Amino acid sequence: ASLATTRGRHTTVLGAALNVESYTGQDVPAFDYRYTIPAAFAQYDVDLGERLALSASGRADAHSEYGVFFNPRLSARYRLTDSWTVRASAGTGTFAPTPLTEETEATGLRPVVIPEPLRAERARSASIDVGGSAGPVEVIAALFASRIAHPLMARVAASDPALVELVNAAEPTVTAGADAMLRLRLADIVTTASVT
Repeated sequence: ASLATTRGRHTTVLGAALNVESYTGQDVPAFDYRYTIPAAFAQYDVDLGERLALSASGRADAHSEYGVFFNPRLSARYRLTDSWTVRASAGTGTFAPTPLTEETEATGLRPVVIPEPLRAERARSASIDVGGSAGPVEVIAALFASRIAHPLMARVAASDPALVELVNAAEPTVTAGADAMLRLRLADIVTTASVT
């Protein structure tokens, strides 16, 4: 549920949510779980003139297994011209671990072991993009980066190669990159090219 109010150039959104996540396995009941996650969130948007808009938001989640997490996000949009815009965003995120990963989807849960309690993954990310059009050409180009602490990983168990361990990696996962998209409109024909 949420409530939004707008006064002039200012918009505020307040809300609350309740998520319930559960899993019941017929063959491997040791991995059954049920999480209750109440949350509260808020967002504030303001237009600072005709070109610049700012947004700040935050969300607090009280996870029944992994504790309380607060994740803020800031973003900005600047209109260079009537046709070109720059946007930037930075924030954090939290992901509670479950035994259902890409690796365990392939192997099933029977060979999976969790040798020590798992920690929630904590992510930080940022991005900036430029987009606009000139005549029949539309262009969007972006830079992005993220860092995930305590990433969940699957590895072959040292004690038994037939088993798969789910653990938090000791080192964070860092990703950075760029992508671009070009779209050309000529009459009824639209051609799109992209690269990452």
